[in-house]
Amino acid sequence: MKPCLTLLALVFFLTGCIPLRQYAHVSGPLHPSVGLCDDRYLLVEIDMNREKIVAEQSHITDPSGKQYTIQVEPHQYDIDQKFEALRADVYPCRVDGSRIRRWSNGIWSFHFVVETKGVAQAIDQQWKYWTFYYNPIIHGPPN
Repeated sequence: MKPCLTLLALVFFLTGCIPLRQYAHVSGPLHPSVGLCDDRYLLVEIDMNREKIVAEQSHITDPSGKQYTIQVEPHQYDIDQKFEALRADVYPCRVDGSRIRRWSNGIWSFHFVVETKGVAQAIDQQWKYWTFYYNPIIHGPPN
């Protein structure tokens, strides 16, 4: 009887849980600003018309210490909207060239080499990512 009630309580309280991705800047400069999009890539706030991320010299390190190369593409929304500034989508890639599908929770390190007018500058940042499970029954309505 007790396991049945426990299972019923878990089903009741976990129904409607919504995973919300959270992030916090840990260290390094705030420019360029980065945002995790769709748990697949970083949206990096540089203007690709004036700045270039040198993919061959840049890398991303996950919380377990595994290092990934990167692929850089222009942000499609900026192209579609014909914005003057063109941001960069940065995809971490495994050794075989495949892109990672999900970012694990923890502190990620970014080492970007950004070239502006022929001058390269190394930018090192750390960001913490984690998932918060929001439940309206437990947490109440959002503000």
